[in-house]
Amino acid sequence: MLISFLIVVSLMLMHVAVPYMHFLKSKQRSPWLSLSSGVALAYVFIYLLPKIASSQAKVNELSSQVIVIDQSIIWFLAFMGLLTFYWAGWVADEDNKVGRTKNRTLLLYLGGFCPYFAQLGYLVADIPILNIPNGLMIACILLLHSMGINHGIRHNMQRRYDRFLRWAFAASTLAGWLLCILIDDFANKVSYWDAFIGGGIIITALKEELPHQSETRFGPLLLGAFGATGLIFLIAYFS
Repeated sequence: MLISFLIVVSLMLMHVAVPYMHFLKSKQRSPWLSLSSGVALAYVFIYLLPKIASSQAKVNELSSQVIVIDQSIIWFLAFMGLLTFYWAGWVADEDNKVGRTKNRTLLLYLGGFCPYFAQLGYLVADIPILNIPNGLMIACILLLHSMGINHGIRHNMQRRYDRFLRWAFAASTLAGWLLCILIDDFANKVSYWDAFIGGGIIITALKEELPHQSETRFGPLLLGAFGATGLIFLIAYFS
């Protein structure tokens, strides 16, 4: 429990510290953001969605037909999450084009990304065997993943992010960790919601983190994707 708590604290500190990460504020696309994009995509496709599908297959042991239907629902919810987060990003972009930040944009970010970061918190708490080696690997993956997302949100709402959103995201991360610690089998109870959030992570990585094609840092992107994939396999091996 101590190791998972330290990982969650590091994620909370990252939320709070994003305004001071000056290495992300270069004129050209920072390679750290491309690295973060690759990590985010690997996290969803190599870890999160397979984990959700596997957990549902274990819960629904009545028949193979039930499992197939349930997994279809999971992928449908992931698709709906992708569309929902894309729509929320479109609303934020439209508001930014006319130089205004409406309360609806703030509410969309709160309603979308507070559960998003809470999910990271309870996924850390749900890891069955957590030791120092795989704890460090998990921390690296989640910190890089969250860094890019927070930078994209701050780019759209800098003043409100600095004053309010970063603290709300930090509190959500801790709340997710506490829920999983205090409620038995919490992660399996919210697996459908995990799928919805997983779709949101995919579109967020593509829309918020990935640069325009002319600015792409393809090397860091590949490094993040394959590096995170390797770390996820190592975590599974040591767990």
